[in-house]
Amino acid sequence: MFRRFFPLLVLLLMLPSAIAEEYIPYEVTPFSGFLPEQLQEPFAPIVQAESNILSGAIIQHNGDEAADEPEHKDACTALMLYQAADGPRLYAAARTEGLPWQFNDFTRFLRDTENMSVGIYRPKNTMVPVFSLDYATPEGLLSDLFCFWGNRLWCMNGHINEGQHITIRNEMGMISVRDSESHEKFRCRDPFFLDYMPDLSAFPVSRAQAQALSWLPDYAQPVAGTILYCKGANLRAAPTGKSDSLGQYADNVPMIFTGEKQQGANYPWVQVRIGSTVGWMSSNYTDDEPDWGFAPVPLGRTAEGCTLYDAPDCSQAVSQLAPGTTFHTLTEINGLYHICIPRGDISCAVDSSGTYGYILASDILTGFSPSALDALENAR
Repeated sequence: MFRRFFPLLVLLLMLPSAIAEEYIPYEVTPFSGFLPEQLQEPFAPIVQAESNILSGAIIQHNGDEAADEPEHKDACTALMLYQAADGPRLYAAARTEGLPWQFNDFTRFLRDTENMSVGIYRPKNTMVPVFSLDYATPEGLLSDLFCFWGNRLWCMNGHINEGQHITIRNEMGMISVRDSESHEKFRCRDPFFLDYMPDLSAFPVSRAQAQALSWLPDYAQPVAGTILYCKGANLRAAPTGKSDSLGQYADNVPMIFTGEKQQGANYPWVQVRIGSTVGWMSSNYTDDEPDWGFAPVPLGRTAEGCTLYDAPDCSQAVSQLAPGTTFHTLTEINGLYHICIPRGDISCAVDSSGTYGYILASDILTGFSPSALDALENAR
């Protein structure tokens, strides 16, 4: 009897693994000379002739079945080279479940205008594919790698020089350099988020350039006036974890150390100022440098204009913000955003000398990148 049912038992035991093998976390589709149906919405308005589509690729992210990561669930991303009347254009688009398409013009990232194509880079079948912008040169293929962080932002992922057998990868806060002889990693100040980059000149293309960007944090005791960076924590009214929270601040928010410290149960508490707001934070949640392993501080944009207040009690108005004002949202508390408006153009780093204040959280667009805000604004 057992021999009769043994093959069926084996089949049932193998069934879960067979189903797992059939699950495809992402699908890749190259195209040229035509516009795929799923890209009609973001690209059709700028495509005058499909025959001018030089090359492109789509990555359909079906989500990590085990982790079920919401950032990548049902995400569709695309990169396309298009021959426009004024020359080649590089366009990108991305959409995640329940959110509108983001559209980007990345033409400023073209290193050349000849012998180039869009492809997919995936050194191992187990690795998530990324987009590859390839240039054919007499010395060998040069490639720039682009990836998309869910509904957050695009990122410069790497540069490959096949002629010199060197690969430089961005590992979010670390630059990894690998050649035929060695493999090194360098901590790096520059995050390389494409939404904030004017070009690719900041991204290293040689070992020497990568090493020049490296830094080691100074863990010396901070003095009054030193800028510390939040590691995602509550700002407290007093140097104790049981005191009132003044807001849970995002990673990489800059804070001015006042010079006041007090020993806590495990770590010292430091008094810091964020704009005009002064509070206490455990030193376990502060750092001397931003950590670009996290996403940049979220952005916000006024839809209709609003009043900027000096304090969360909204007793004193600082100014009236015009519609379309873009800023960093540092925390949300009691229906208010604590924000920072940069002195110049918005960047991934919060301007520690910008204009700080509080605004009502109603009718504010929020996102992790300028293109995300643009997409939300266009969808209104």
